[in-house]
Amino acid sequence: MSEAMTIARPYARAAFAQAREEGQLAEWSEVLGLLRQMVSEPQLRALIGDPRFDRARLTRLLLESLPECSRSLENFLHLLVQAGRLPVLAAVCEIFESLYAQAEGLVRVQVQSAFPLTQAQHVSLAQALTRRFGGRVQLREEVDAGLIGGVVLRRGDTVIDASLRGRLQRLRTLLAEAVS
Repeated sequence: MSEAMTIARPYARAAFAQAREEGQLAEWSEVLGLLRQMVSEPQLRALIGDPRFDRARLTRLLLESLPECSRSLENFLHLLVQAGRLPVLAAVCEIFESLYAQAEGLVRVQVQSAFPLTQAQHVSLAQALTRRFGGRVQLREEVDAGLIGGVVLRRGDTVIDASLRGRLQRLRTLLAEAVS
């Protein structure tokens, strides 16, 4: 995925700069999200990967499936298609959304927990993370029973592993080092 991120970064930054200049961050975010869903469909992926399928026709097909969007967004899609960059659209979207959240003062944190969080736990965790990271915190929750207990928090490259599974793994590593 790091190669895709490297390829996607300049496209995402250019898209963000254009959307911000136009004051259309929300529109770009919505359309890029729709495109991301569309290009993840197996039938469309097959067309994208088929060198015999006309690129201009692919662009028209995608544009016809989208709600009406700005000319610059249409041009951006055309550029992605012509440059063969649709396969990295998910990474473009991820980087764009990160830049968008940063511009809005929003901190997105992925929370993995062994069990669904209660409303009180959700509020308490969001408040604690707001103090730690600053800005408004948006939690994206995911249940992973393999954690046994506790949580794993991810914000960009920052990972806080407060899970029972993580603690057991650290204990296993310490014991293995002590025995060696």
